[in-house]
Order: sequence, then structure tokens, then C-alpha cells
Amino acid sequence: MALRAALQELTHKYIKAVQNLDLDGQIAPRLPDCIQQFSPKSLGLAKPLNSEEFRHAAAGWFPEFKNFKFDVHNIITDTESQKVVLQANGSADTIVGPYINEYVFILHATEDGTKLKLVEEFFDSLKSVEWLEKLKAAREAKENTA
Repeated sequence: MALRAALQELTHKYIKAVQNLDLDGQIAPRLPDCIQQFSPKSLGLAKPLNSEEFRHAAAGWFPEFKNFKFDVHNIITDTESQKVVLQANGSADTIVGPYINEYVFILHATEDGTKLKLVEEFFDSLKSVEWLEKLKAAREAKENTA
């Protein structure tokens, strides 16, 4: 399979898994030592996560999203560096109100374009911090009433 075709197939599988909040689908195309890096790093929201750490963290967020939408509106494929850049918007209903965010993913693939070595995820930091603070407060309030 040509490299461009392999990268496109890998990317479309990854997008579908994100759209469906499918953790297994997001983990499956990764190498065992693949890292997910959340950025901007300056926020300190999460250290780089290996696949199992990502699975554990996402298992705590994904159930909060209802009617999740992930709309990709730009894909740039670079065969020379085996990278794909995705620009997307995400939204969902949550217990603390609407979740709305913008993303840029940089998918770093293996030389043959079939597996992910690194996933860099950039997101709207202000929106993320606000939403996480609301979610934390709602969870704490729920624990205090239980």
C-alpha cells in the first residue's frame, strides 16, 4: 500500500474512533509505546500519557459527553515526515452544560503509515480549563450529597 493511502486509512480510522468516543478504536492503531501529548504544555493539564494511561484518563471523561460531535474540517497529510494534521471542532452535552472546543491533532505515524508513534493534541485551553473546573465542582457537589 502506498504511504499516502496508508496514512489516510490510519487517519480515517482514528477520526471515526474519536467521533464515536471509542477508546479501543483510539488505542488499536498505536504502537505499544505511543504517547499522547496534550498541549499547550504550559497549562499542565496532563503529563504525556502512554496508551494505558490515556485509556484510564479518557475513561473518566468520555462518559460525561452526550451527543458528542467531532467535525474535522482540515486534514494535511505529509508523507515525507509521516505526519497528519487534523483541525477539528468538538461539542457535546454534559452535566455542566455545553462542551465546545477546537482541536489540532498531529498524528505521527510509523514509516509505513500503519501505526501511531505519537499523538499531539492541541485544544482551546481556556475552554478546557473552564469546563474541567465546572466538572470538578459538579462531581464534588455530587459526592457531598451522596
